[in-house]
Amino acid sequence: MHMTDRGLLALVRHEGLVPGPYLDVKQVWTFGIGHTTAAGPPHPATMPRGMPADLDAGIREAFRVFRADLARYETAVLRAVKVPLAPHEFDALVSFHYNTGGIAKAALTRHLNAGNRVAAADAFLNWRRPASIIPRREAERDLFRHGRYPGGTIPVWSVDRTGRVDFSRPIRRLTEDEALALLGRSPLPRPPALDPAPDAPTGWLVRLVLNGTTEIRGSLGEISATHVSLATAIWLQTMVPLTAGDTVELQGYFRVADGYFAADHTSFWGCKIG
Repeated sequence: MHMTDRGLLALVRHEGLVPGPYLDVKQVWTFGIGHTTAAGPPHPATMPRGMPADLDAGIREAFRVFRADLARYETAVLRAVKVPLAPHEFDALVSFHYNTGGIAKAALTRHLNAGNRVAAADAFLNWRRPASIIPRREAERDLFRHGRYPGGTIPVWSVDRTGRVDFSRPIRRLTEDEALALLGRSPLPRPPALDPAPDAPTGWLVRLVLNGTTEIRGSLGEISATHVSLATAIWLQTMVPLTAGDTVELQGYFRVADGYFAADHTSFWGCKIG
């Protein structure tokens, strides 16, 4: 079993990309997409310090190392978990293990192997230090429980020769297709453009206003390390012209410059799920 393309993108987005060796929050020398010596060579502490002369080459090397590392983490999850997994559950567990290295000893694994998926999902939040990691744990929990994948671009951060990363502004943002190409994968399929029904309201905001029973829930999507927006998914319930009580999942693309869903810069697609 291997991570899905959306799972890979979620993991890379959580980790971010630094194309030079840096000190993480625990003062561990790290390179690229969360690679440390614990995963094997190359050893970040012995790599040339600072940014690479060729940024594109540095990004390619970060993805090469990430691909090599990933197989170890996937294997470890499959070894620790004794029950069948859905693809989104596996994606969440590999992301968790890639960050913590704790899949073999985590309470969530014990709960999962005992058949208690509710307790397993809740136990993601047992691993919540430092506090800055909590949004990631929540996203992994939601992915495990609901199959809810985050979206957005992948930031590339600069680093100085002392190993300090400048998180004030990314030096580049990779699109999902660019990241998948670096991972040797094909672009994600795009939903077909659908013509609106002749009598449909002109915008989704209008439809929400017209339907007083609509329930909206958002999921966090990381736009950058310093800006998180309720942007990647909106769930609408009892939406016209469906029968009251039906559930529809809508997803969409939004303009990164906005950082949120805007009616005139957003495309939606979806299906009835219940």
